Amino acid sequence: MLKYRRKVGRTLSAAIIASTGVVGLASLTLSSAAPAHADPGVANTFVVVGSNTLTDLFDAYTGANPYPGDLDAAGNTVGVVNYTPLNSNADTSGIGVTSWDAVGPGSLTSASAPGCTTPSVRLGGPVIDRPNGSGAGITALGDALSNTNWHNTGTVKTCTPAAGVSVTGQIDLSRSTAPPSGTPGTSLQFVPFARDALSYAYYDHGSNEIGLAASLSTNQLAALYSDTVVAGQNVLAKGVLTLGSGHTVLACALNPNSGTWKDFMKVLNNNNGIGVTDTATTGDQAGLDSGCDTALNPYGEENRGDDFFNRVSGLGATKDEVEPFSVASWIAQHNAIGLDRSSAARTGGVSLGDTPLIANTSAADVPYDTAGCTAPYVAGNWCPDHNYYANALYGRNIWVVLPYTQVFCNTATCLQNVALSELFTTQPACVALGGPGTTCDSNGTGYTAQICQATAQNEAQQFGFDNQIAAGDTCGDTLAKNSTPITG
Repeated sequence: MLKYRRKVGRTLSAAIIASTGVVGLASLTLSSAAPAHADPGVANTFVVVGSNTLTDLFDAYTGANPYPGDLDAAGNTVGVVNYTPLNSNADTSGIGVTSWDAVGPGSLTSASAPGCTTPSVRLGGPVIDRPNGSGAGITALGDALSNTNWHNTGTVKTCTPAAGVSVTGQIDLSRSTAPPSGTPGTSLQFVPFARDALSYAYYDHGSNEIGLAASLSTNQLAALYSDTVVAGQNVLAKGVLTLGSGHTVLACALNPNSGTWKDFMKVLNNNNGIGVTDTATTGDQAGLDSGCDTALNPYGEENRGDDFFNRVSGLGATKDEVEPFSVASWIAQHNAIGLDRSSAARTGGVSLGDTPLIANTSAADVPYDTAGCTAPYVAGNWCPDHNYYANALYGRNIWVVLPYTQVFCNTATCLQNVALSELFTTQPACVALGGPGTTCDSNGTGYTAQICQATAQNEAQQFGFDNQIAAGDTCGDTLAKNSTPITG
């Protein structure tokens, strides 16, 4: 376990150094801080799990993306790009992060079979099924804090027994695209740090019929994904929408633990009174178009365009398909930032829809800018469209989820973790919280979260995220409205 409110050593396990050969990647960039790496984990770092949308960015925050030894879908080793790692301040010895990818490397893993945390979650800990998605990551963190056995619901379990396994002391925080929900509580603290946007990938078999689907209204999408047939929206059955030419648009579902799936359902459910009661369970997803699914891969991921293309490109020429997708991930993959999981999809005609037609480049019907992008983007890059990302329905904050009592320590028995707070929370003033807790660093001053500072924000932008935050929130803030119980 990491020590709390004390400086922590910077020693890597010799076994990990020998077996992975990754020592020095991050330390070459920031030699005075603890080296930090992605999957698999190293000693003396904070362990992160959760959202697939945020997988690549958090790999970069460990110091390298893709992580050393990663494989593409064909099983080929991919090149590694080094990034400045995310580390706490010098007063807490520059502790970094170890981020487990939501889905393991190579062609044998998928949304439904994400693989294992091999060799272990953290050194000396158990091997578990990867928490794939925002919901799974939050659940795993909650289990770690409440001494509850972890088991990954909605996926093929390959390394965690049905009864689950203890993850107490194994997981320190989670990454999430899903916002806090439920009654405010004092177990989990959601902290915003950047912004993504929701869209949908579409494919029309080269007929250009998708010119209509590219501007599907939110009402049409709501009807398409609803559990019931909605009058006036040309929906023949759940998951099947007819267009004017007689083509049909088929609805594809995502991993039920995906924050993107939950966010997409929330957008559709909140629009104009159309009730989208799909809760993303296996039974509900079976009611969506079965043509989008395969026996081995019954649902998609919000960052795998090639997977979507492979599942739908063989359907009839009069069938168009849609599936929720992260705009940031689509941008980053086009720009060759991170692992490109969508190259065949782009070549084959898959694109993203600009549903509310609010993007600056709306004439092109895409929810991002294809020209005029400024630093850190370069010529030929796509970049976030600020209007689209700012939209109240389709824009969304992205979050880190922290143990509440390690950020706010106001009882005699809690353990405030200054290093964790310095990484992810902004405390502009130094005040006592009561008990042993303060909002001060070890030098007795306030601080700005490392994830909110220029280097980390620049890296987030490279991965397609925007540095604007929704009104009422700021990067690194710890507002009470964003705290939840473990069940939240």
